[in-house]
Amino acid sequence: MKRAVVLIALVAATAAHAGTRDDYVREWPLRLSRDDGGAFRVALTRDVYATAQDVVLADIEVFNAAGEAVPSALLPARAVLVRAAEPLTAELRWFPLAPKPADATADWNVRAERDATGRVSRVDVGVAAAPDAAPATRELLVDLSQLRSPLAALRFEWKASGASAQAGYRLEQSDDLTRWRATGVDVDLVDLANDNATLRRDRVALAGTYGPYLRLVPRATNTPFEITRIVAELAPPPAEAAWEWNEVAGRRVEANGVAHYEYALDARVPAERVDLAPAAGNSAAEWTVQSRENAQWTWQHRAGPWMAYAVDAGGTVERSAEQRLASLVRDRLWRADSAQPGNAPPVLRLGWRAEEIVFLAQGAGPYTLAAGSVKARRQEAPIARLVSELRAKRGGDWQPYPATLGDARALSGSAALATPPPPPKPVAWSSWLLWASLVGGAALVAAMALHLLRKPREP
Repeated sequence: MKRAVVLIALVAATAAHAGTRDDYVREWPLRLSRDDGGAFRVALTRDVYATAQDVVLADIEVFNAAGEAVPSALLPARAVLVRAAEPLTAELRWFPLAPKPADATADWNVRAERDATGRVSRVDVGVAAAPDAAPATRELLVDLSQLRSPLAALRFEWKASGASAQAGYRLEQSDDLTRWRATGVDVDLVDLANDNATLRRDRVALAGTYGPYLRLVPRATNTPFEITRIVAELAPPPAEAAWEWNEVAGRRVEANGVAHYEYALDARVPAERVDLAPAAGNSAAEWTVQSRENAQWTWQHRAGPWMAYAVDAGGTVERSAEQRLASLVRDRLWRADSAQPGNAPPVLRLGWRAEEIVFLAQGAGPYTLAAGSVKARRQEAPIARLVSELRAKRGGDWQPYPATLGDARALSGSAALATPPPPPKPVAWSSWLLWASLVGGAALVAAMALHLLRKPREP
């Protein structure tokens, strides 16, 4: 707790050197999801990216009602930590195995048929045992080979008999239906009734990774239990931040006899993927893509060479996959090159995900987000460390409360983008004194020489 308090104090101290609201082009009022929250997060929109001027988006700040900058930081686009309210489910294929006698010398004779995907299609089970062996409860084989998401829980259904029943199983797993290993999980199913009261337990939570096959081995204390259905609850993956696509038209430029297609962006979006879409018709060409911040910088390779195509296949247009960039790029100028560039420039498509400004609600609201300045710069607060500390204490799913942007309103407008005049040069007093002493010395020498020339010579 002490570390979190120290971090909060450190975060609060970073806002002392930030800019003022009048240093920015425009602002957006922030609507908070609750009034008593301490930390909030707001996703940036394309309008904010179009207003920001700084390469690393340092000209974005959050202010309170008094016009004071509050501690804030820019965090990258990430997976949303809130999981779906209802878990995903999948019905499982399962097979009751032949009763295994209590005779310890008896063993299974198992024969399983699997298809090309590894899915169990048939199980034949035989038991080699003495004719007078005592009967025992049945084991269950569960096929998980078709699941593509982590297993979160198993839910069981059984045929109601009207009487109280209880069953316990030991859960084992296997990769090949031959070698089995313990999972350390016990499955206890309960169906009890007393007068009008009932107690039912039909679900067992699981964690970790399991092999494609599970086996439920019953305990000796089981009462009759006729299972009819087994359902898997799947852990839903975190929902990714939504992808947005910025489409830019290009123009043909020739330099040194080579044709290029160049593109100028009007918003500093954080590009992570790139694609080229042909202007019209079927197309296939090999491309490379470069970018730079301005015309004075050198072009940097970003993607390719790769073949970008669009082909009409029976009424359905098949397109090539977009290319992942090695790192996030905010450059304004882009260029596409190809040995067969064609007649019309393709459309440049840049995929990006909204980043978030996370801030502390310091001082009285309402709060606003301001963007666009040539002189104001946000003092980056250690918000990421603070969030990590709080997640360690409150759980990995904790996150700052959401906030949304309202309609934009002007602040200083284009005046915030005017380059300020250079400050006046300080007076170099030492140089002036040096020159004054030199001139004074020269004048003194000249005066002495004139005095000597005017003096009459002695005979």
